[in-house]
Amino acid sequence: QRLTLFDVHSNALSGCLSEQCAAMRLHRLRSLKFLIIGENDFTGPFPCEVLKCSWLIELHLSGLRLDGALPSFSNMESIQVLDLSSNQFTGIIPPFSPVHCPMIRDLRLHRNRLSGSLPPGISHLRYITRLDFSRNLLSGDLGVIAWGRQNNSESGATGGMGQHAFDEVCGDYPCHHGCMGNLTTLTSLSLAHNKIRGTLSPGLADLANLTFCDVRSTKIACNSSTMTILSQIALLCVGRA
Repeated sequence: QRLTLFDVHSNALSGCLSEQCAAMRLHRLRSLKFLIIGENDFTGPFPCEVLKCSWLIELHLSGLRLDGALPSFSNMESIQVLDLSSNQFTGIIPPFSPVHCPMIRDLRLHRNRLSGSLPPGISHLRYITRLDFSRNLLSGDLGVIAWGRQNNSESGATGGMGQHAFDEVCGDYPCHHGCMGNLTTLTSLSLAHNKIRGTLSPGLADLANLTFCDVRSTKIACNSSTMTILSQIALLCVGRA
């Protein structure tokens, strides 16, 4: 009952992770805050037992062989670090917003097979410092997704969702009130190796703490106005590398 940290990463453990978590009855460990299982040989879908642990602060499931669709994380109201990188997850990215995972500060979904657009609502995450969606199959227009340049009644601005559904995802934070410029705590952004298109906006200059931006091997371009943001960013990666 007093266990706060469970760390078994890099131990060559195997089996179906969903079954293992269910057998452990994680939902009974009310003091558990940090769950670190990455870099093992576990397979299967995302372990639903974990979703019952709304008190978790950090969840690390990177470097496994998990597959299938990602679930909604709306019940994980305390989660701050979510690392699901280097798996085989498919489908769309579920909603992340002040309504879904309001405390999240580090979101790593890179090296999966996720498709669709960036999730609506991410531009209103108050505490986010790191977003890594690189090496997936994501698409869409960066100008619509990130900078809110279209009215949110248009299908592109809602990521293909109906307006009512989009409002439910974003809660009191509609798209036309915000853009990536709201993410003043963001320090690292990686969209590399996706099919996202568009142009880096001078609005990046509003991200006062952004020091790393990687958009290599995407359809995202820079123009002369992008140069206004270079003084604050330590590393800007653009191109096909």
